[in-house]
Amino acid sequence: GYPLSLTPESKDICNMWFWITSILITVASTYAVFNPKIVPGKPHSMMKNLLEDILFGLTFGVFSIIAEIIFMFVHPVLCVMKAMGAKKKTYTSILITGAASGIGATLAKLYAKPGVYLFLVDVNREDMEKVASECKAAEKVTVFQVSVTDTEGMAKVIDSAD
Repeated sequence: GYPLSLTPESKDICNMWFWITSILITVASTYAVFNPKIVPGKPHSMMKNLLEDILFGLTFGVFSIIAEIIFMFVHPVLCVMKAMGAKKKTYTSILITGAASGIGATLAKLYAKPGVYLFLVDVNREDMEKVASECKAAEKVTVFQVSVTDTEGMAKVIDSAD
């Protein structure tokens, strides 16, 4: 899939605004062309009013077409921006095995940032607790003394991380 996808709700809202805007512009331009006016009895004033209406209708019609074209290009960008804003996560969970020393300990310290939930797994609880104490910048640090070869123990770790 794509890294960004519009939800059905955001698609419906975007389509609804597009059609409402299009209908309003069409109704306004149609009304401007066919708006009946009280015409004085003089033929030249009737012709003048007719020409003014046609000129106004054409001007408004061209304007409405330009506005719809601009809207067709701006509208998808606005919808995508709205969808991107709705997709942001408020937290991140990271599970690190072998967190008591070496690469695991280094990764734990590297990922310890605000908004990050760290789940540290190792068989050496004492060293893992030391690493956890150095990860104070993380939102929350949870340690599990379990071997990655222990299937049931790792299942509990993963359930806790959810």
